Amino acid sequence: MRSTPLNSPTMAAKKATTPATSDAAVKAKTGRDWAAWFELLDRSGAHKLEHKQITELLTGKHTVPNWWSQMVTVEYERARGLRARHEKADGFSVSVSKTVATTLGDLYETTANATKRKKWFPKGVFESSSQTKDKYLRGAWNKTARLEIGFYAKGPGKAQIALQVNKLPDQTSVDAARATWQSALTKLQAQLEKPSTSGFDSVVKAFAKDPTVTPPGTGKGFGSGALKVGKKIFAMISSRAEFVVKLPSARAAELVASGRGAYFDAGRGKPMKEWVVVTGGERLWTPLAKEARDFAASGSR
Repeated sequence: MRSTPLNSPTMAAKKATTPATSDAAVKAKTGRDWAAWFELLDRSGAHKLEHKQITELLTGKHTVPNWWSQMVTVEYERARGLRARHEKADGFSVSVSKTVATTLGDLYETTANATKRKKWFPKGVFESSSQTKDKYLRGAWNKTARLEIGFYAKGPGKAQIALQVNKLPDQTSVDAARATWQSALTKLQAQLEKPSTSGFDSVVKAFAKDPTVTPPGTGKGFGSGALKVGKKIFAMISSRAEFVVKLPSARAAELVASGRGAYFDAGRGKPMKEWVVVTGGERLWTPLAKEARDFAASGSR
């Protein structure tokens, strides 16, 4: 039983809260909408029960699936003033996320690798407890809190990081943690989306002994930072920090279909069918640049 139980459902501190999930969604998964669940739980005396007892009531007597029993319990507790927003059974939590123009692998590596993580993580001590490549990373944060970080592909050249901080002591900590981690994710985004000079330098170096290739830095204006055969650009870093190559349209379509590329848009709203932004990671840059060099040398327009 709760240590400070309310006397009856009618005396419970009913609050005007908005559940995180719609009536249609909860009804589709549990058979009742929010109002029906709240009324049923009031009649069952749930306002006097601990969180675990309410979930057991829902799963045992009403056969609500485990995840949804937690959801219904949390929303009931919020609606009856038994739980503050962001509060869980083991403390408060907050979630932040960011979609970044990078690959899923690079996003995961920049977070899971301790050296790379140090460049954008806020000050504190993270102790990893479990992880799965390109999926999640979990561990203790500053000894008392917990971090759960998920990674998701969001289409060609984009990936999302979703971070949740659990076991915070109070609402004030929630607000502080949100600001801290939003700032950290912005720093991560800037780090991953800046031009990869080291990656492009490796591509340039691969053509150092090819007398037909003009390296970047020669001439002025558009194309001065690109690799060229004669006067034809075949590989470059765009103004949006994208590695772009020119390939036969069929090859370009193959890369796009496989998720390793996206059609390049020069800002005119019309994708260019032979120009591809490479999204499959820097390991593909040099091989595709060589294909692009051969295509340019073959007399393509």
